[in-house]
Amino acid sequence: MKSYHFCTMSRSFIIISLLVISVSTFAQKRGKKNYMNSRQTKTVFPDPFEYEINGWFLAPGITYTATLPGKQEKEINAVPTTIENKGKFRFYIGGGRYRFLEYWYLFKYMDYGLGYKWLAGEESTNPGSTNSFSDHHATAFINFNNIIDVSDIGFLQNTIGGNVDYQFIQNRTGVGPDNLIAQLHYKLGFGWKPTKKLLIIPAVEVPIVSFLPRLPNPTLNYFNSEFEPLIISLRFLFLRPKRDFCPPVYNPAMPTTTPADGVSE
Repeated sequence: MKSYHFCTMSRSFIIISLLVISVSTFAQKRGKKNYMNSRQTKTVFPDPFEYEINGWFLAPGITYTATLPGKQEKEINAVPTTIENKGKFRFYIGGGRYRFLEYWYLFKYMDYGLGYKWLAGEESTNPGSTNSFSDHHATAFINFNNIIDVSDIGFLQNTIGGNVDYQFIQNRTGVGPDNLIAQLHYKLGFGWKPTKKLLIIPAVEVPIVSFLPRLPNPTLNYFNSEFEPLIISLRFLFLRPKRDFCPPVYNPAMPTTTPADGVSE
C-alpha cells in the first residue's frame, strides 16, 4: 500500500503543477494576445457586465471509487494475503449559487452549495472473504474557477475548491473512514454556452489533499484497502442577461422649451 500512497501523492503533485502552469501560461498570453489581435479568440464565458452577477446552478452526475487495478500482495496479521479491489459507479447531485468575479485576475467566478454523493466499492482477500461498502454522504462545497478560452465555442475550466462531507448512512461489512471528511479538490472541465441563458460544463473532480480523517492523503481507508472518490458531473449554470436601459421617449422631468416673450404657457 506504500506504493499506492506514493502514486496518489505524485498524481496530486502533477495535477497541482499542471494547474499552476496553465494559469501562468494564460496570464502571460492574455495580455500579449489582446495586444496583438483582440479578435483572435471570441470569449464564450459570460461577461459580468452583460449578465446578472449571480444565479443558480445544478450539477447531476456520477461517482466512482478509484483504486489500483489488478491484485496486490500484503501481510494481514502476519499472513500473506492477496487483495483485489473493485471500484463502483454510483450517483451524485449538487446545486447552489454562483457569482461572477468582476475584478479578480485568476478566477472568473466562484460557486458554493450543497450536494449528495453515494460512494461504493468492494475488496476481496485470499485467504479471507469479500467486504463491501455503500456509504451515503451529504456534502457542502465552495469552488474558485479559472477560465481559459480555447476556441470560439468553448473554454477550459480549472477549479480549486474545498468540500466537507458527512456520512449519514453507512453500509459496510468492515472498518471504514469516520463520518466526517474534509478535503481540498481539483476539478477540470470544458464549458460552452448553447443559449444566452444557459452555460453547460461537464467536469471531473478529484481530491488532492485531505484534512479529515487524515492529513494529507486524499484516499479513504476501507478494510485493508484505499479508495479515492471521483465525481463526474454535468453542471448547468442558469444565466440572466441584463436588461437594456434605454432613455424613455417622453419624460415629464425633462426641461421644456421656454415660451416666447409675451406668450403665456
